[in-house]
Amino acid sequence: SFTPLIGIPSFFDETNTQIKRAYADCIYKAGGLVVVIPYTTEKSIISDVVARVDGILIPGGPDVDPSLYGEEPTPQIGAFNILLDRFYILVIEAAIAQHIPIFGICRGLQILNVYFGGSLIQDIEMYRKTHPQRQKDQLSPDDPTNTGIKHLQNGLRFTPSHSVTIDKD
Repeated sequence: SFTPLIGIPSFFDETNTQIKRAYADCIYKAGGLVVVIPYTTEKSIISDVVARVDGILIPGGPDVDPSLYGEEPTPQIGAFNILLDRFYILVIEAAIAQHIPIFGICRGLQILNVYFGGSLIQDIEMYRKTHPQRQKDQLSPDDPTNTGIKHLQNGLRFTPSHSVTIDKD
């Protein structure tokens, strides 16, 4: 029987290199095995690891560095890590070059969007306040119950907590 190998580029900071256990658990429950792609800037190493997997999962994480889509950081943006962004982009490049399928979760989808030339809204709540016309079917920005989206969930992680909209240029 075939067991697909799914590569996940590792998250890293000053002290840790890791992936979220939930990603590995879900892939295992679906019949796959995880291959952790360790942080490196060596394109040949990334290419070699990507060549050995059947798919790539680009995980969630911190905000994407706005300089990658031609913007300056706003005061409201959260933490970002340009080294992580560049590493994930190298993994995406290797996967595309080798025709390996890519699946992005949250930030993973955002970095894929940026890789393909897209932009991001740095702070959704601020955007909603300054672009009320975008909320035709939603609460008014002046409504006291309108506090933006609930990004972090209190409940089970597989329950959707906000919608995603993709605009055409």
